[in-house]
Amino acid sequence: MRLLAELRVYGKLYRPPHWLFPGVAPHKPMPIGTAQRIYYHAKRTTKLTHGKDIYPLHHGFATHLLEASVDICAIQLLLGHRSLDTTTRYLSLTRQHLGQIRSPLDLLHCNDLPLLAME
Repeated sequence: MRLLAELRVYGKLYRPPHWLFPGVAPHKPMPIGTAQRIYYHAKRTTKLTHGKDIYPLHHGFATHLLEASVDICAIQLLLGHRSLDTTTRYLSLTRQHLGQIRSPLDLLHCNDLPLLAME
């Protein structure tokens, strides 16, 4: 909840027109190198010792979107990828999420059909 509140304040203050975190040119996103420097600075400031770089955050963001049933093409757009292949490298699913997937056969309403006997 705190992150959402902080982002709302940021949005009201800076009113980014296209990207939440624009680069020097407002119509382009912040370069990854800039985001990395911000990440390292925050890590040093907070004295965090785990996490080598920003990419696990990217993976986590993509995975949470996928598990929230966000369309893969939307995830591709949000991550700024040209290729869907690049996007799929960032995706992983938790065992819990995989356990909730229903087979298409389970969705068929065939309760009144007899089961085939194996002889």
